[in-house]
Parts: sequence; structure tokens; C-alpha cells
Amino acid sequence: MAISTICEHCGAGLSAPDSSLGSKVNCPTCDRKTRVLNPEDSKALLEKQARENERQEERRSRLELLARLEREEAMRGGIESSVRNFQPRAGTRHGRLRQMGGMLLGLSWVVLLLMGVQVIFQFMATMNWLATDEATGGFGGVAQEIALALVAFSLMRIAAEACFFMAESGDRQWDIRALLLDLLDEQSRRQDEEVT
Repeated sequence: MAISTICEHCGAGLSAPDSSLGSKVNCPTCDRKTRVLNPEDSKALLEKQARENERQEERRSRLELLARLEREEAMRGGIESSVRNFQPRAGTRHGRLRQMGGMLLGLSWVVLLLMGVQVIFQFMATMNWLATDEATGGFGGVAQEIALALVAFSLMRIAAEACFFMAESGDRQWDIRALLLDLLDEQSRRQDEEVT
């Protein structure tokens, strides 16, 4: 009577005589030597191969997800090439946002300075310290200029802080992704060690 078994290398099914149980025979599919296993061992080998295939598929899907996320993040700003491992001292991956925040922060001070100069001239014209032919709006005009300067300064500061916040939260998100991927790799490595 023949025993149905599977090849340890290619997973193809084959049959061998009862007397060859435990010995090695050539696989007709891959032409490599394989042991003839009893049905329980064949089932265990199939389960092990299924688990291994599942782990490989999970790893491939995680790598695809990471590659897709890298492509999406690359459109928003510069990223580092090594995002697989958590690197707390790594530079920012959102450099463009940080640059824009710095530019807006500097620009807000320039706007405040220029509008402040305009307020000073408006005040001097109101007090008749300047010889101008144009009519001024009095102290109401000065108050309006001060309010406009403060609103412009505040809006630019808020925009700058928003850029810094988005860059920081994006960096934290990348760190969390890297930590989770490392955790999954460590977990699958431990499962592999337990199986073997």
C-alpha cells in the first residue's frame, strides 16, 4: 500500500511505498530528496508552511503599506531613507513645513515692524508733528492701524505655529509607525523562535 505525503521543499504531493516511511525519496516535481512522512507529520508540515506563508504575506503587506506611506509623505516634505527603525535623534521628515513655519515667523515680525512704523507716522501726523497735506483720521485712525498691525501679526504667528505643529505631529506619527513595525517584527521573530 502507498503512503501519501508531501515534499518538504516544494510542497507537492507524492506517494511512496509503506516501506519507505522515514527514508528519503526523490520528489517527482522538484527532483530533490525529501523524507517520506506519516500523515500526522505531513499535516504538521502543511500547517507550518501555511503559517510561514501567512507571515510572509503579512510582512509583504506591511512593507507595501510602509512604501505607500513613504510615497505619500514624500509629497509633503523630505523624508529619510531609513524609516523602518525608530530613531529618536533622526532629523525631521517634514523639513519643508518647518522651513515655512520659520519663514512665516520671521515675516510676522517684519509685518509688525513695518506696520509699527506706519502707526508711528500716523500718530505723528495726528499730533501735527509732521508737515503733511493729507487729512488724518485722528486717534481713531491710529487705533485702527494698531488693530490691523496686531491682527496681521497674530494671523502670521498662528500660521507659523500651525506649520510647526503639523511638522511635529507628522514626525511623531512616523516614530509611532516605526515603533509599531519594530514591535511587529519582534513579535514575529519570537513566534518563529517558539515554532522552531
